[in-house]
Amino acid sequence: MAVKPSTDAADAGASQRASVAADYAKVANNAAGCCVSSAQNRGAVGYTPADLALVGDADLGVGCGTPVRLARLQTGENVLDLGCGAGIDCLLAADAVGPAGRVVGVDMTPEMLTRARAEALKSELAPPRLEFRLGEIENLPCENDWADAVISNCVVNLSPDKPRVLREALRVLKPGAGAPVAQDLIDMLVDAGFERVSVVEKEESKEFIKDWLPGSGAEDYVVSANVTAYKPAANVAGALADEDLYEDFEPKSSTALKAQLADAFASAAGVDARTAAPVGAALAALVAAVGGVVRALGAHHAEHTDAPGEVNCCADVDCSSEDLPTEVKKSC
Repeated sequence: MAVKPSTDAADAGASQRASVAADYAKVANNAAGCCVSSAQNRGAVGYTPADLALVGDADLGVGCGTPVRLARLQTGENVLDLGCGAGIDCLLAADAVGPAGRVVGVDMTPEMLTRARAEALKSELAPPRLEFRLGEIENLPCENDWADAVISNCVVNLSPDKPRVLREALRVLKPGAGAPVAQDLIDMLVDAGFERVSVVEKEESKEFIKDWLPGSGAEDYVVSANVTAYKPAANVAGALADEDLYEDFEPKSSTALKAQLADAFASAAGVDARTAAPVGAALAALVAAVGGVVRALGAHHAEHTDAPGEVNCCADVDCSSEDLPTEVKKSC
C-alpha cells in the first residue's frame, strides 16, 4: 500500500501566497489593502523628499524602511529587489548604481509589475538597466552569483517559507556581497550561510505601523528593523591575499572593501551613503597603493639580502689585511 505524503504545508503556503497576492493587487489598483501607511506618517519610513520626487507614483506606502540607503549601493553594481511592488526601491537603486549598473525587481503580483513598468517608463529606464520579472521570492528567476546586493522592503515576512527565501538570496549573491533580523531570523540567516548578520530595530516605525490596523495597538507589538547580512567572500573575512592587494594595484575584492570602508566612514562622520562612497573608493585605492609599495620594498630587500650559503659582499676582500676598516672586518 502506498502512502501519499501530506500536502497540508504546501496547501497552506499556496493559500498564504494567494491571499497576499490578492491583497496587494488591491493596493496596486488603489482599492485599499493591508499595511498602507498614511501620507503624513510615511516620513517615518525614511524616504527623503528627494527620494519621493524621484519615484513619483511608485510610492504606495507599503514599505517599512529604506533598503537602498541601507545597502550603500555603488556605481555599476547589480541589485535584486525581492517583492519589488510598484518599483519604488528599484527606481532608487537604478539611480544609485547609474547607467553601468543593473536592477532587477521580482514580484508575484502582476498588477504590481504593471505599475512598476509604467513608472520605469516614465523615468525612461528600460532593460537591461531596470527590469521587472514575475516570480516568487522562494524561487528567484535569477542566475547564481549575479547580484552585488539583494534588498527587500517588508516582504520576506510575508513568505510562508522564509528559510528558502534566504537560501535563494544567498544563491544569487556574489561571494562577499550583502543583503540588506529577532533572533529567529538571525538563526535562519546563519543557517542559510550568511555571515555578519545585523538587526537594528527602528523605534520610529511605530508612527507608520499604527496606520496598518488603526486602534488595534499593533504598534506596541510590531517593529520594523534594518537587517543586513553578507555572503561569505572567497578569502577569509577581513583578510586579503597578497595577489588581491598588489596585482595592478587594485584589490580583486574591491567592491566589498570599498563598501566596508565607506560604511565605516559614514558611521564615523554621520553622512549618507552617497557622500561616503567616494571616500570608500579613495581609501580602497590607498590600501592598494600602500600594498604595492610594501611589496616592492619587500622584493628589493629580498634581492639585496644574502641567503645562507651564498657569497657575501666581501667575498673578494682579503680579510687578513690589517688595513681593512673595522666595519668591513665585521663582515668578514
